Amino acid sequence: MYTFVIHGKIKPAVRMTQRSKWRDPQALEYLASQDAIRVQLRQQMVKNDWEMLPERTPLILSAGFFFPSGWHRADCSNRLKAIEDAANGIVWKDDRWIDLYDTVGQFAGDDYLCVMTVNVLDYVPLKKAYFEALMWVVDNIWHGKPEALAAVGAI
Repeated sequence: MYTFVIHGKIKPAVRMTQRSKWRDPQALEYLASQDAIRVQLRQQMVKNDWEMLPERTPLILSAGFFFPSGWHRADCSNRLKAIEDAANGIVWKDDRWIDLYDTVGQFAGDDYLCVMTVNVLDYVPLKKAYFEALMWVVDNIWHGKPEALAAVGAI
């Protein structure tokens, strides 16, 4: 398990094109935030003598975002995407191997802080109920059984 503490305001992910990447103030702020996050991640990887997680390893990413009261302008998913992007090539080769997410945003203190934990995902201990619920979705909804769709209000 790797645990990182990222200090400073994290600019949530923004949409950008190749052209706007160098002109749009929001994109420029995002790129600067990415650089600041990468510096902290690299420092903590070196300090802890950690190596980049192996390719093709299923991962769990947990992140807690702590920020001053009143700073609730972005959703957790865009903040999470920002740290995912910054960690590419440092903590893991590619964020496509993150199969499970856990995130929370919380008002706390006067500073901006993110605590990020990365674990290798072991599929064996996944709860039976979760698997059963997934199988219900596949069997009933994916295969288009009208009574199942009606039961969940989808039709």
